[in-house]
Amino acid sequence: CDYISAMPTNLYGPNDNYDLKNSHVMPALIRKFHSAKQEGAATVEVWGTGTPLREFLHVDDLADACFFLLKNYHDELFVNIGTGTDLTIKALAELIQEIVGFKGELKWDRGKPDGTPRKLMDVSRLHNMGWKHQIALRAGITQKVRGMVAGAAPPASMIEGMAKIGFDITHVYGLTEVYGPASVAVKRQAWAGESLPEQTRLNARQGVRYVLQE
Repeated sequence: CDYISAMPTNLYGPNDNYDLKNSHVMPALIRKFHSAKQEGAATVEVWGTGTPLREFLHVDDLADACFFLLKNYHDELFVNIGTGTDLTIKALAELIQEIVGFKGELKWDRGKPDGTPRKLMDVSRLHNMGWKHQIALRAGITQKVRGMVAGAAPPASMIEGMAKIGFDITHVYGLTEVYGPASVAVKRQAWAGESLPEQTRLNARQGVRYVLQE
């Protein structure tokens, strides 16, 4: 039996979870900054001191690395998949703030935990085989922010229309990445509360996730 044990670092990308109750640091910060910008808030609260270091890898790079390993790696040792670089949570927050365009201030809640001081993988084995990530952090975050803004906070009438046909509208933010039918025509029907195909309605009630595409 030929199998590979691959261990990825912190991941981000499409279909992320923006729920502030249980999301990871990057989508949580993106939502906080976007919400603050939309609401005209003066500050954004961030947990901890901002000093912990974290590494982030786009999911598309993870998929590419796994495919690379399937073709090129047959040893027993596990393989770390990451970028080999990290940054502080403070630097991450400031980068997201810049990309979102929030002009207010960061407010650090030092009463909240920082977590592990540093999480950085040794990816030398994978790098020595010839694979390296292709999606820079700024580019990956910009892609996420654009996807979130494209579907963020639809008007109340649209939300009501979606609720009438069975969509779970608990998470309005990140709409394009959380739920919805996969065409503009059907999307508009959903927002207007018009009839949808029964299978689409059933999928919506069952929590099937779609990606809205223009």
